[in-house]
Amino acid sequence: PGCSVRYSVVNQWTGGFQGTVAVTNTGDAWSTWTLTFRFADGQTVTQGWNGRWSQSASTVTVANESWNGNVATGASVAPGFIGSWNGANNAPTGFAVNGVTCGGQTTTTTTRTTPTTTTSGLADITVDPGTRYQTVDGFGAALPIWPGSASGMLTTSEVRTMVGMGD
Repeated sequence: PGCSVRYSVVNQWTGGFQGTVAVTNTGDAWSTWTLTFRFADGQTVTQGWNGRWSQSASTVTVANESWNGNVATGASVAPGFIGSWNGANNAPTGFAVNGVTCGGQTTTTTTRTTPTTTTSGLADITVDPGTRYQTVDGFGAALPIWPGSASGMLTTSEVRTMVGMGD
């Protein structure tokens, strides 16, 4: 069997991440499949879906479920997982399906951070750098705070009003 792989980190946070391994069958049809790969940085799979997951040291194995074992030529499967990491979270290597090394491996990393919370004056401001908006104490309308947003930067008086400090 031939295959190509696209590994993606869909989301990442301190100590954890969500990954997907999209495997495309580039050879004869599979009636069953077993994907293997190796983590280099001590990452651990804590839960997975679209396959039966197991891990021994750095080697991860994903076997098909009863409903997704048949993969036609040109078709794909995309098992996903939640993992833990410490220090580094580099992409795994050595992807193989049914014991045959996959070619055409690509890696996509999308890092999303959790909102940053800053306390100032009487209220907490939650800033979400991904959306460029923030809320005060989790209530009220989200207000743009960076250039390029709907109304640009907030003025000093707008910031003071948001944190309950008046004009």
